[in-house]
Amino acid sequence: MYKNGPSSREYHYFQSSIFKRLFFSYVILIALTLLIYCIWYLQSYQADYARNADTAWQQHAASLATAVDQQLLSSQAICAQLNASETCRSFFQSVYIEKKSVDSMQLYTMLKELSRIKGASGNRGIYNICLTFQGDYRAYIPGAVVSLEDSVAHLEFSPYFGVSSVSSLLSLHGVSHLTLTKEFLIYADTYTGFGQQSSSKGCIMVLQDLTVLQSLWRQLLPEATAYSLSFAGTDTPVLSQGEITAHPYTVPCTVLPGLQCTVYAPASAFHAPFLFHAMIPILGAGLISMLFLALTFYNSRTYYRPIGNIQQMIRSTDTDPGHTENPISVQTGHSEFDSILEGISDLIVERNGYMEKMVTITPYARQGMLQVMISGQAGSQAAVLVKDHFTDLRRTYFCVGIVNLLIGPGSDVPPSRYADARTLLREAVASLASDDISVISTGQGERSLFVIASADARESFDGFFHRLYSTSVEALDEADCQITVGVSDIESDIERLPIACQDAVQALGQILTGGRGAVYFFEPERSDAHGYYFPEDAQQQMDRALQKRDLNALDRLLDDIYQRNVVRSDLPVSEIRQMADEVYWTIRKALRHTYANTPVHIQMEGNRDTATIDEIFDYYHSVFKTALTDVKTETLGRDPGNLEDEVVKYIDNHIFSPDLSMNAVADAFGISPKMVGSICKKRYGQTFLNYVHDRQIHRAAKLLETTDQSLEQIALSCGFTNLLTFRRNFKAVMGVNPSEFRK
Repeated sequence: MYKNGPSSREYHYFQSSIFKRLFFSYVILIALTLLIYCIWYLQSYQADYARNADTAWQQHAASLATAVDQQLLSSQAICAQLNASETCRSFFQSVYIEKKSVDSMQLYTMLKELSRIKGASGNRGIYNICLTFQGDYRAYIPGAVVSLEDSVAHLEFSPYFGVSSVSSLLSLHGVSHLTLTKEFLIYADTYTGFGQQSSSKGCIMVLQDLTVLQSLWRQLLPEATAYSLSFAGTDTPVLSQGEITAHPYTVPCTVLPGLQCTVYAPASAFHAPFLFHAMIPILGAGLISMLFLALTFYNSRTYYRPIGNIQQMIRSTDTDPGHTENPISVQTGHSEFDSILEGISDLIVERNGYMEKMVTITPYARQGMLQVMISGQAGSQAAVLVKDHFTDLRRTYFCVGIVNLLIGPGSDVPPSRYADARTLLREAVASLASDDISVISTGQGERSLFVIASADARESFDGFFHRLYSTSVEALDEADCQITVGVSDIESDIERLPIACQDAVQALGQILTGGRGAVYFFEPERSDAHGYYFPEDAQQQMDRALQKRDLNALDRLLDDIYQRNVVRSDLPVSEIRQMADEVYWTIRKALRHTYANTPVHIQMEGNRDTATIDEIFDYYHSVFKTALTDVKTETLGRDPGNLEDEVVKYIDNHIFSPDLSMNAVADAFGISPKMVGSICKKRYGQTFLNYVHDRQIHRAAKLLETTDQSLEQIALSCGFTNLLTFRRNFKAVMGVNPSEFRK
């Protein structure tokens, strides 16, 4: 272990088992730390790589969906231009309605129009367009007319989007023209020729080149990426490319409802490749570990040196000068450490005195503070620590309540009265503050007030909200004013304040079955619900009763639902509220279905959160009574012919007003918008919108011919709110833009 010579201080450290234990304990600790770091780093790197890959593939799917949307927008624009084309409309009118022979010049003009519209799209993926008329034996493409053996039938699905040929899509036979037999990605829609509300007169097909589209879309995706276009709910894709994998990324298209783009990522895309720069942190950690090893050797040597000196001192006193072996280990057969301890004991010569004293005093010295606490000399806080009540030193609790107001039995109470009542409530809440509990309040809508109470002890909340209820009742002191309070659980974490507010509102919801004028405390939602009762044919029963004006049948139906769900059943509040909501929507549908074609116009309010079930069902009864009363009044007091005259007169008087609409007319006469549409169909022979636009556009045309007013002035004077809408509607009716018409 040492060099020869009793005075030598140079040690052979790794010959000492003590030094090796000390040093290698540090080495093991450093190695474990390095291993844990490497595992954590590699897992984090892989997770970050997979997360970034997931985001990237989601972006690839979004890029593909955007490209498909652009292609669809171009196709829809072509269909819209053909439907708005006066050239195509005139051709259809002349040949298929007036049954005139095909004029070569007119045919040439229409084919040229098809070529112009195709070229104006500027879309590389659009190969051609095809226009067919229902019942015709011809198909029209830019620059050519293709004769067909069969007549063209209806397009079964409109709009249509899929991979097919024109002949397959229209079930045509004996067609040899390449444009009609080659497969394309086809977007097809009906040709109306007179706006979207007209009936179908033919079919417009935009033929998109699959090769060009796949080349364009391939540039948006990584190499060898599979993708597909499909409609939601169908198993067969519209278009697919590549091998389908288990990592799909689907993004819906916004232009065509139901169409979605799916990109399939390979499994290898989520596994990080071995990169040198990714291993740099591990190499750095290894270098740092080597530095720590060097420091560990230095510290181990420093801490071992006194032990080596003691052993050398023992050796020099117990052996002859010049002896190079350690006689203690040789004579006793003990280990190196045991030999050193025996040598220390012999040198000090106080084995039974000093050592025992140190062993005895040390525990007392270390636990001196605890002894003081036990003796009661460290004050009250130390006494709490001794009792192990650490969490009771200082905690602040809070509780949330919501106070709800209802003034009078009706809903026609002025808002100022509720504002005055809330002011009195705030004063009543403030009067409850004391040294033990602090209180603040804040408004919650027109009829409610949040009250937040805070205290140092949970016991301070005992009876507080009952005192709040009685104090509020005394402060308002009005016979027609009812107060209800909902209270949350007691909380100590201020971050749970929003949750406490929600719990208070949920507690107040017990007003639905418990009634007003009480204090309700929060209870977790029950899980033993078994479903509420509601007749499957409830709407049909209401429809029949409304048509027969049988108020008793309607009241019996509501009473049956009320009795089964509220009186004879013990349902939780949430299910009773769902039942009340279903009754509301059923009544609303029945009213709309029954009175859609009558002058009666009934508005129905939704259910309030802070209403009792009795109030809700009383309101339902009143709705039926009001509806039948209004029907009787309209039947006895208004002549249908006079009503139609009044509606027509109102429309003609406001024809050039920008605020004119079907809803405005319906509100003016208290009838349904559908009734307004029926009157227009009967009197004008066309829809409300077509009649209004025709009148406005013809007046605008007259002003363009006879005045020098600007387009903006003419648009405003004819009832249009902006120039863009005016131009679009003018061209749809007159076939040209306003500026071209003026020339």
